Formats: sequence, structure tokens, C-alpha cells
Amino acid sequence: ATGVFLMNPYKDLYIYEIEGVIDQSHSTFREDFLGCWSEGDCSYIFFSTDKKELVKAYLADYPSLSLRSETVVDYKDWEAGAELKPFKAGRLHVSPVWETVETGEDEVLISIDPRLAFGSGNHATTKQCLEALCLVYQDDQPKRVLDLGCGTGILAVAAAKLGGETVLAVDYSNLAVETAERNCQINHVETRVEVVEGEALDHLGWESDLLLANLRYYIIEDLMESPHFVEKKWYILSGLLWSETQQLLTRLPDLSISVVKIISGDSWSTVVAKRD
Repeated sequence: ATGVFLMNPYKDLYIYEIEGVIDQSHSTFREDFLGCWSEGDCSYIFFSTDKKELVKAYLADYPSLSLRSETVVDYKDWEAGAELKPFKAGRLHVSPVWETVETGEDEVLISIDPRLAFGSGNHATTKQCLEALCLVYQDDQPKRVLDLGCGTGILAVAAAKLGGETVLAVDYSNLAVETAERNCQINHVETRVEVVEGEALDHLGWESDLLLANLRYYIIEDLMESPHFVEKKWYILSGLLWSETQQLLTRLPDLSISVVKIISGDSWSTVVAKRD
């Protein structure tokens, strides 16, 4: 298989901080628009090129909004200083959409446009989760997969391409939801992956064979308190520092869940587990 070739659109990020909440950003900003999120009483608009004049023209029609600041960030700094390059995890070959990639017969190609969401593949936990997915699908074929904290959708896409028939991907960030939906379309799995905006705990009751949770440990702790947590068959739990991994390992046996494998590296760990 060959990946899609596009020019890398991400060199600099132009971030405009707006005092006030913007509701109509997606219909207003089109060219080079990467997304918008609101936090408190402020909104942040992201572009891949300088759009200050466009933003000013937009604000002129809304007296309740004002431009507070403009920041230009190197995209590599947004991605923790790492340049986006193709990489392999198990038989998964992950590539940004602007790279051309040749894959072997047994390899699965995943093309990702990371935009602004977490989960481009650079972080150790993302790579560990991809390796964990390969491990699970080598042993079993989970049909219904729940991905909590989906980010770019990379894990949901991987699960669908490895054999998942129905995948629910959840993230609290509207930017992540839009990015995940785009990546599902790029990888032609949009009919099998549904992406929704919401809190992880609110969707834990969705019937699934495999739970993917690459989250902060305190959120995983909340998930484990729910009676729905033990309804799954397989678990890939990530985003864990070493001390948090030890805490998790002491709690899983009480839930009749056994550890299959621990994947560690770069101070992070991912636990693959299965209900007894």
C-alpha cells in the first residue's frame, strides 16, 4: 500500500486569543483554519498562516469580542519538539498524510493528519497502545471497541483496521473530535468508527469487548469505580507513570482482571489486561 502524498501544512501555528466566546468559527474561517476552542471567557483560533487581518475583520462585526493577543508557535514545539515522521508499532505503519509510505503485505497503514489534537504517534503512550492493540488482535478479535480520550483518533482507526467492527471514540475536546472524524475519513473507516464529544465516564457503559483508555491516571481511577468497568473483556490502560502503574496493578486483581503484559518506556507504561 502507498500513503497519500501532501505537502506538510504545519510549520507555524498562528494563535489568536479572543476575549469572549466564539460560536460560529467553523462557518466563518475556512482557508488555513485549524480549529477553535473556548476556555472560560476566552476563545483561541488556530491557523496555519497569518490571518490577523481576517480575524480583525471578523471581530469588527462583534462588539462583544476583542483580540487580546497573537502568538506564533513552531509546530514542532506544539508536538513537544518532535518532527512528525513515519514509524512502525507491531505490524502497524503510521505516517503523517504528507509522507509517502510503502508497506508490506502483513503491515497495516494508518495515515494521520494530527492538526492540534494529542495522538500524532510521537508520544510513548500512543506507540505503546498501538503495540498493545497488535498484541490483543493477535490473540483475539474484539468486535466492539471503546476508545476513551481518542485525540486524533489514531487508536480508533487502528482498532478498526485490525478487525474492530464497531468503534466508539470519545473525547471532551471539540478539536479532537473534528480531527478524529477527519482521520477516520482519510483511512476509510468512518462507517465503523463513531466519534463523539463528551466525558469518558459518561460513555463507559457502552457495550464493548475492548476498552482503550490512554488518559490521566486519576480519570482511570474514576473509571474503575464504575460498575461498567468490569463489563469489558480486554483492557488497554495507558498514560501511566511508573508509580501509577504500581497502584493500578494492586487494584486490578480485586476486579477479577488479570494483567497480560506491561509495555514500558520513556517513563511511561501501558497495561494490557483481560477479565478473568
